[in-house]
Amino acid sequence: MKKASVYKKLFLFGLSIGFGIMMGKAIAVLHSNAQPKVAACPQETAPQLSNSLLWKIEGKGLENPSYLFGTIHFFPESSFFLPRATAEVLDGVERITFELDLTNPNLQKELLQYTNMEEGQSLDKLYTEEEYQKIDEWIKSTVGVGVEKFNTWQPMLLTTFILPRLLDEPAVSYEMKLLQEAQSRELEITGLETVKEQCMAMANIPPKEQAEMLKEIVYDETKMQALFKQMIDLYAEQNITDLYDLLEESSGGAAMTKPLVIERNQNWVDRIQNQSAEKPTFFAVGAGHLAGTKGLIALLRAEGYSVSAVE
Repeated sequence: MKKASVYKKLFLFGLSIGFGIMMGKAIAVLHSNAQPKVAACPQETAPQLSNSLLWKIEGKGLENPSYLFGTIHFFPESSFFLPRATAEVLDGVERITFELDLTNPNLQKELLQYTNMEEGQSLDKLYTEEEYQKIDEWIKSTVGVGVEKFNTWQPMLLTTFILPRLLDEPAVSYEMKLLQEAQSRELEITGLETVKEQCMAMANIPPKEQAEMLKEIVYDETKMQALFKQMIDLYAEQNITDLYDLLEESSGGAAMTKPLVIERNQNWVDRIQNQSAEKPTFFAVGAGHLAGTKGLIALLRAEGYSVSAVE
């Protein structure tokens, strides 16, 4: 596997999946190549969307609008913001729906059911002795215990350990901030998918590829910090189109985008429609799910809804 593809897949994984929330952390969102690329074959081009994290869903018989919000799981606390209309929108809905039900008391327990690789697989079998030692030292310097404690974990979960090293200041999670807003308003809180469904998306990535991702983080941490800043800047601009384009260019192909983004978007659209029909709902999902020809905005419009940016 080329080094570039490792960063690409980490970027995709970080934008689309919230395992880090379940762990009390988040997956780093990264990209390795800022240079323009020439596509090997023509690709369907998604329209340029307004720079907005917050979108209104209306029409198709809905009595009241619902809303779609693009989150990020890890963001500098000093730069945290919510779009101007967010508070008013939250005052007008009855429910907030995250990727997962963050109030589920068994959330972390359920996650632990899926941390391990298949029987017989372990990190010490995926790395050379030298690589394993390097990763052991890196994990010890970050969390205080060695890699042996996590020897049977899926390597991608260990990428969460990079997070304290990416920023020189405290970080916040948009999901956690929105959860607080929802609880203060006594909104119903639920999720679009189960822990098992979300974890199975990661399990579709072969352990060898996951192991390579983790190794590249450990061996090129300085570059990771610079790339993470690039993603943060795009999110701060609310530029979901360029954010998605970065994701699309960096995905490493359908083997990654199909299970982590496309299939999940398709599953979510039906659930978003059903929940919106029941009551006005605020849907908060990873920003990487919004834009693109198979993003949630496009899919909802294809179903007959009007989906417009909230200024």
